[in-house]
Amino acid sequence: DYPGGAAEENARVGVDMVLVYAPGYLIATVEVAHDAPGAPLQTVRLDRGARIVGRVIDGDEGVAGAEVQVDVSTPYGLRGGTEVRTTTDEDGRFALDGLEATAYRLEVRPPDGAPVLIHDLRPRPPATLDVGSVELVGGGTVVGLVSLPPDDDPEGLVVRLGPHVDDRTARTDADGRFRFEDVPPGEHGLRQDGRAGELDRGGDLFIREIHASAFRRHVA
Repeated sequence: DYPGGAAEENARVGVDMVLVYAPGYLIATVEVAHDAPGAPLQTVRLDRGARIVGRVIDGDEGVAGAEVQVDVSTPYGLRGGTEVRTTTDEDGRFALDGLEATAYRLEVRPPDGAPVLIHDLRPRPPATLDVGSVELVGGGTVVGLVSLPPDDDPEGLVVRLGPHVDDRTARTDADGRFRFEDVPPGEHGLRQDGRAGELDRGGDLFIREIHASAFRRHVA
């Protein structure tokens, strides 16, 4: 956005900060400081980030238009702060640039069908990590029943499917049943949210009445 890589702003030495983001490079954050006393110029040197490349295939054919993203892996399956996205080209190939040296989770969402998840990718800047062919697989179906006390209405409860607590949601029917389609193979968590205004539901119910391990299910 800046011809010649130069930008001009009012700044206070030793007080303000400079943040530089450039595609393909690691984000740089430094204090405002002149290169030389009395010279109102500051040079910020950027380091190239790592790159993750691969190809999404269905059988022997590349899959165009699939959404691909990486986010930082954190404990308990929660999303981290760094997230990079792209879309596969006509041959199914993708490239994600400017990545830090940390553990990432890669997610591929094809135009149709189940997403594919790859965990614990660890690129090393400035190298390229090639994950090879990411093959799409048929998804499974997860069904279940939320059991409540007799006086509680089971319809309209929100059930969340992991590995992240905000990935997929479904609502229960009049009998308390729920259904998820196109679920990728692997281990997933289920959690039932509370209704708005009911503080004794949701998270407290999950912790108090149902052991976490009871919510882990494998989809074949």
